[in-house]
Amino acid sequence: MHLKLLYIANCTLLQCDGIFFTENNNELPLLSCLELVVRGCHALNSLNFPLQCWSSLRDVQIVDCRGLKSFPEGLSLLPHLEVLRIGQFCEDLDNFPFPDSDQLQIHYFTCLKYLALVGWPKLKSLPHQLQHLKKLKALLIEEFSGLITLPDWLGGLVLLHLLVYSCENLTHLPSKEAMLRLTLLEEFDIKNCPLLKDKCNKDRGGHEWSKISHIQTITIDDVPV
Repeated sequence: MHLKLLYIANCTLLQCDGIFFTENNNELPLLSCLELVVRGCHALNSLNFPLQCWSSLRDVQIVDCRGLKSFPEGLSLLPHLEVLRIGQFCEDLDNFPFPDSDQLQIHYFTCLKYLALVGWPKLKSLPHQLQHLKKLKALLIEEFSGLITLPDWLGGLVLLHLLVYSCENLTHLPSKEAMLRLTLLEEFDIKNCPLLKDKCNKDRGGHEWSKISHIQTITIDDVPV
């Protein structure tokens, strides 16, 4: 048996690492697993990804697990991880517990190309560790309702796609200089961000329009601009 997808959803009594995430479950064909989805497991309080069990993972989604207070251990070291959607942790947390990189950044999300970060109401900033994701091509920022301004360090990434959804208090993009440093950016998409939508309205002279006017594809609430 070669397991390719493991989907765990709405297991409300699943706690700690369960039976799926330990180093001693050699009977489970985890080495071949390419995609893992864990969602709606609110009693889950920690996750661990031993490299010897999960080395083939390409795509991971861990969302709406309200008991999680820390970033899944070992996830940043998975050598083939390309797609990650993660967030909606414990709403008592003031900061998104994104892992720090090692000093040499040798084994830190080495293949990650797409990241969707899903927040919760208390978060007022993005995790600064994102600026070390030098291979990231697409970033989705979603449900950061306390976020008002996007940081200038986003301009140091090599993004092709920047998407911002359901950040209702977001008002400001990074500075114009930072946005112009995103020389590869092809797509800017915002949805359900009413304040930012108004600021990006070119017909009304929105203050943020000049920061994005050079981008090839701009979409606001599913309408091309």
